Amino acid sequence: MAARPSAKRRPLRVLLVEDCVADALLIVHELERSGYEPVHERVEAAEAMTAALKKQSWDIVLSDHNMLRFNSLDAMAILKGHEPNVPFIIVSGAIGEETAVAAVKSGAADYVSKFNLAHLPSAVERALRESDQRRALRESEEVFRKLSECSPAGVFLTDAKGWVTYTNPRWRTIFGLESGEEAVREWTQVIHPKDRARVLERWNECVREGGEYEQEFCLQLADGSDRWVYIRASAMRAERGKYTGHVGTVTDITERKQAEQARVHLVQKLITAQEDECRRVSVELHDQLGQGLTAMMLGLNALQASKAGGGSNGRQLQQLQELANDLTRRVHRLAWELRPAALDDLGLTSALKRYVEEWARRSDVAADFHVSGQADQRLQPSVETTFYRVVQEALTNVNKHARATRVSVLLDYRRDSVLVIVEDNGKGFDVNTVMNGINSSGRLGLLGMQERATLVGAKFNIESTPDAGTTVFLSRSLET
Repeated sequence: MAARPSAKRRPLRVLLVEDCVADALLIVHELERSGYEPVHERVEAAEAMTAALKKQSWDIVLSDHNMLRFNSLDAMAILKGHEPNVPFIIVSGAIGEETAVAAVKSGAADYVSKFNLAHLPSAVERALRESDQRRALRESEEVFRKLSECSPAGVFLTDAKGWVTYTNPRWRTIFGLESGEEAVREWTQVIHPKDRARVLERWNECVREGGEYEQEFCLQLADGSDRWVYIRASAMRAERGKYTGHVGTVTDITERKQAEQARVHLVQKLITAQEDECRRVSVELHDQLGQGLTAMMLGLNALQASKAGGGSNGRQLQQLQELANDLTRRVHRLAWELRPAALDDLGLTSALKRYVEEWARRSDVAADFHVSGQADQRLQPSVETTFYRVVQEALTNVNKHARATRVSVLLDYRRDSVLVIVEDNGKGFDVNTVMNGINSSGRLGLLGMQERATLVGAKFNIESTPDAGTTVFLSRSLET
């Protein structure tokens, strides 16, 4: 039979393990007929096959099963020892089905009967295609391995049950684990006890749902030291979207956490020092300067009474009285704004009630204050100060920017939390725009409120829309 016409014949390097020359020629002819241009060599003994494998590389090996000096299983073993990635097909007329199945399980790509060589080209095509796929997979795995070994972040893979199946050296260094399989499997035991339940709950949820994973948590290493890590993992899926595991990275963020803790500690000390200084100045203004002004007022009143308040001297005394009275009011208001005594003596509810009333009087904006729950409940001093200062700053912003005609302040003591809400009907603003450009906008008061809330473990949020008012929320759990 003539070879099928082809615009371009495909070159194919074929090693034939065959002791029958006629059968070898038939095999080559069938490959040519199907469009291949085979370059082949025939061998019929183990030594010759080994020499052929050493001499050059081959695209495929086609082997008879029963030969005089060895068989296809021996030939496949020799191939695996030299070129394990080259596909191997058994082409034989005398091999039982059971032996053929065993050969395929051992690594043979396929089995073709010599009595039906028409199936050979498709078997060769399939074997070469699968070989190319395996080669591409090996190359991608090698690239992945090289990248992961060079990565400054830890890299890991898991199976569909959430078990870690691969880690790079950096991952094991971060977790303080050895490369042994059992050590890697026990990575969850390195999680700090205070974080373990939270981390495992979230991780198991992601494994069940095949979802994305992202968390920060603390490790407790074998030497007793703590290490903070950030983990992010993406779900892997096979055909038809079946979840097969996660691939992820872990980054050591200990230095960042330590810097954050140092910053928080410093800010706490600064705010404490600021509040202490405000308290000292407030007391000094009220007890010393305020008392001095009051005494001066009494003296001026007595002097005016003795002079009977006539003529120019009387008018000067009256002006001095008005000036002293105004200074007294200013001093008392300044002392109150610096640190209201009611906050320390009576608590948050009384201090906020008085502040809202005084603010409404001074700003000429209608304001109401409501409290629900245990109004006489006392909180930690730092928490009461934070809530008071946030409300104070929120009302200051209303006065400066909102152009509001009405403000409501709600203080809500709940069973396990406390919440304060400041709502106005002013012009509002775009929250994202302002918060993203907070340094250039000059509204550092918003940043200050957010910072104070963070320091006491409170949640701070602002909702606002242009021409639709602004609402400030501050809440904190009473369990922490």
